[in-house]
Amino acid sequence: SEQSSMDFKEHAERTGFIQRIKSIETEKQQIHQFIRHPEQSIRTGDRTTVSNAPNHWNDTIQLDSLNLKELEALDLSCVPTPLETPWMLVDSVEKLKQCVNEMKFGVNYTDEDRDETNILHELAFDMEMHNHCNGGFGGASSRQPHRLELRTCLIQVTSNVTTFVKHYDGKETSLREVSKDYVIDPLAPGVWDAIPIYLGPLFADRNIVKIGHGIGGMDTSSLHRDFGVLLVNAFDTYEAASILSRRSSHNRFQSGLGLASLCKHYGLPTWKEYQELKSLYQCSDWRKRPLEERALEYGRYDVRYLITLRKLLMRDLVLLELSDRIGFSSASESSLDQYETSDEISAQ
Repeated sequence: SEQSSMDFKEHAERTGFIQRIKSIETEKQQIHQFIRHPEQSIRTGDRTTVSNAPNHWNDTIQLDSLNLKELEALDLSCVPTPLETPWMLVDSVEKLKQCVNEMKFGVNYTDEDRDETNILHELAFDMEMHNHCNGGFGGASSRQPHRLELRTCLIQVTSNVTTFVKHYDGKETSLREVSKDYVIDPLAPGVWDAIPIYLGPLFADRNIVKIGHGIGGMDTSSLHRDFGVLLVNAFDTYEAASILSRRSSHNRFQSGLGLASLCKHYGLPTWKEYQELKSLYQCSDWRKRPLEERALEYGRYDVRYLITLRKLLMRDLVLLELSDRIGFSSASESSLDQYETSDEISAQ
């Protein structure tokens, strides 16, 4: 009957709504799980069972592998600075599409490449906000106002996907492999509404680990509030450094846990320039257009080193765990040789 048909439709709509709510709650729990335990970097992939992981994650989990000997000498001096890196200001929907496709398939992708496997598996991001109620301004690490007062004004992203650029070291020119940075302007025409469509799936993809600093403060909630975007599979460099700081027997991060301080600790040669830019632009009015070149440079500093920082922090977290287990405290070759497994181990 017609009434039965209407009842069935209402039941189906209600059931779908309930399932959607349950799905959102599940994703929120995962977000908090990843933020609380940043050393557990989990991505879907080959069938691998992870101990202590929620039941619905198993059968689809792939762990990162770390070669500790390769990471022993790694620091941030090997990462090109923002001035040495190609970048794009994303201020249109077409550029946003280009940004997403370049990160997924490579900078020089073709239409045929879209049928190939997505090569994006690490996505570093940061956001700049405007506090529109009390007139305060600032990035995600500034004083935390009431969350409903915030509005996203800028999203900066970079990824593991690389391209080659010419590099002159003072003696000769060579090709250098670098990742491209993108500064997304949500206030540009059409971009705000396009972000959930094009950028949202990347943030919700558990195959891609999202890397940020202090993302539990404003970034996670702002993505969801402004764009309906859920952050799934995240590594928070602030939380990771906090764990290292608490569990270390000495004061590991003497300059604090801010991103510029971490960059200094891990060997960034231009940390003073980064700190200067931070003091100049962190509390800027990010609504103003056009954006200053130096402000854009600061925004790119906030994401440029996060992918390598994650590797460094994971290395130190693993070594700290091994130190607790078998009693060695350095990454020396002799210490690593005492460990029963191969040099390449899974970071859980």
